[in-house]
Amino acid sequence: MAINDHPSDYDQFQKHGHPGKYKRVHVINNATGSFTASTYGAGALIVGEASTTGHADLSGGGRVNLAHLTVGTQYDFALTEVACNAKAVYVLIR
Repeated sequence: MAINDHPSDYDQFQKHGHPGKYKRVHVINNATGSFTASTYGAGALIVGEASTTGHADLSGGGRVNLAHLTVGTQYDFALTEVACNAKAVYVLIR
């Protein structure tokens, strides 16, 4: 196969890559999401609702209290885990 040749069953994203900064979203709600191994690449989060409680663990160490974050603001964190109460937290995957 020559350089830049792709199998015919590849879609545009497989051929050219994802055009945006993030390619997928995980919604965490009343749960814990782990972002290692097959879900590696969590690069940001958005708290979706007021009164959200829980935490976000950072890949280099440390923990952020979700109750201290502003609803609707994107935070560019390298994440390993997000846990929250019955409120939506959007984790963006690179």
